[in-house]
Amino acid sequence: MAQANLEVLHGFYRTLKGVERAVQFSFVTGISQMARKAMGQSVSNLVDLSLDPAYAEICGFTMAEMDQLFSDRYAVTLRNLPARQKGKPKTVADLRQMILDWYDGYNFGGREQVLNPFSIMSFFRYGRFDNYWLDSGPSLFLSGLIKKQPSRFLNVLTTGHDESLLRRLDVENLDIVSILYQTGYITIDKIVDFHNKNTNSYESYCYFKLPNKEVRKAYNLTVRTDFFNIKVSEYKDLTNNLSRAFQERDAKWLETCVHSLLSSIPSILHQPSEAFYHGAIHGLLFSMNLDVVSEADSATGRSDVVLILPGMVYAVIELKYVARTAKADGDPVEADRLQQAAIKMAFEQIAAKGYHDPYLAKAKEIWPVGLAVYGRDQVKLSFGQPIAGLKAAPAGPSSGRRPQK
Repeated sequence: MAQANLEVLHGFYRTLKGVERAVQFSFVTGISQMARKAMGQSVSNLVDLSLDPAYAEICGFTMAEMDQLFSDRYAVTLRNLPARQKGKPKTVADLRQMILDWYDGYNFGGREQVLNPFSIMSFFRYGRFDNYWLDSGPSLFLSGLIKKQPSRFLNVLTTGHDESLLRRLDVENLDIVSILYQTGYITIDKIVDFHNKNTNSYESYCYFKLPNKEVRKAYNLTVRTDFFNIKVSEYKDLTNNLSRAFQERDAKWLETCVHSLLSSIPSILHQPSEAFYHGAIHGLLFSMNLDVVSEADSATGRSDVVLILPGMVYAVIELKYVARTAKADGDPVEADRLQQAAIKMAFEQIAAKGYHDPYLAKAKEIWPVGLAVYGRDQVKLSFGQPIAGLKAAPAGPSSGRRPQK
């Protein structure tokens, strides 16, 4: 079907190019540029503006534009918001901030983020916060792609990706990262240039984020239902229990919980790799609306997952995947030994790489956490010795620090 559609487009652009002297201006937009490469010379006269900073705001509203177009509706909309609206804003300033949280956050290579115009216009039309854009089209195609590339989906937010992915989309070999970006499920967080010593050249890697609350709700729902089979009725209790267990350092409960959730992932999605389980653990915590960061930078490396808990407590989690062996499969003691060795290695890595260092000035306490997964769903988790942050209460006058008032 895609090839047949490309033939139709090829004929259209070939005809258009034949009369290009009569065309003063043309502008083409859509969710992907997969046709560009396939149609070759038919579109050689088009200029790609996708990541051109000069045009980065062309397909969305800036905040200044939204104020210009809709400022006369703020007060009326605020007054008429449904009483059941969760976190209902009290002032126009609160309303503007809530609009940003729900519909802003898209970045196409410029200095300023833009708001989703379809969602903004729908919001002012219906007068309530809702998932307008995501409800406007089916996601069956995306769900199918996720099932084919589960690890890529889970890790889209946890690692950097070659920047060329943003400009490349092969209809014969679809990459889910490109699809998620070009359909608006993810957006650019930052682009980092680094020196590749092997090739003695500089390469650009792109890091992505979910743009706003509207998209995050859909992402979290997909992770909870498609990967972990978590029912809506279970979600709130599980979120509270996960947060409590980390705060109380209840390693046994967390082991059982993570084992159960990994067991619920459909077998067709499982992949025997550390990247898959890293993405799964990040996706689980993130989809529970816990405050979590993956691939957090430190001076000498990146930690797998950092969980920020109430009371300025940080849990630095290092995950290790232990591949199955015939001996360990038949001997639980051997499997346990392999996992304990992996956890020891995780603690050593956290200490050696200084993964906790970026949080010393922010935290009261930092907890190293080693997490080892054997095979598909056997989990071992251990909390290391807590590290005192600079926000911790001083030990007393003998410590050499002035007591806090």
